[in-house]
Amino acid sequence: MQRGREFKVGVLVVLGGVLLVLGVDYLKGFNPLGNGREFHAIYDRIDGLAISNPVIVNGFKVGQVSNIDFDRTGQGALHVTFLIEQPNLQLTGGTVARIVSNDLFGTKAIDIIPGRGTALAEAGDTLNAEIEMGIAESVKKELLPLRQKTDQLIAGVDEIL
Repeated sequence: MQRGREFKVGVLVVLGGVLLVLGVDYLKGFNPLGNGREFHAIYDRIDGLAISNPVIVNGFKVGQVSNIDFDRTGQGALHVTFLIEQPNLQLTGGTVARIVSNDLFGTKAIDIIPGRGTALAEAGDTLNAEIEMGIAESVKKELLPLRQKTDQLIAGVDEIL
């Protein structure tokens, strides 16, 4: 009779451990019951994009990043794999997968920008890749002319003095 209780407790502990592991994976973005189409993109840099970050179309989440690894060419490019979980979303040729800032905290996402082509992209295809200019880069670009004018002004003041 005692072994029956020990067996039940052991099965309950193992089942609890399996549910814990699956629950943590689910919270990280892994959905074992999900059915999605896999697409790829090759980037020179990813600026903080991580596994389980969202894939969006027109601000609507349609999938998530499933894997990030170095490309097989050995040149240092990054191969990003992402899943599109919306079966009604059709991607055409020339579709661009752009890494964008998703919020003010710098969380990254992949924004799918539909292409103008007529041929449909199939699951497993590699999409065109782009990276949106970050806030620091855009501020730097805007301030560059001001810096140049300031340098000219300082040079002029030096000549006068």
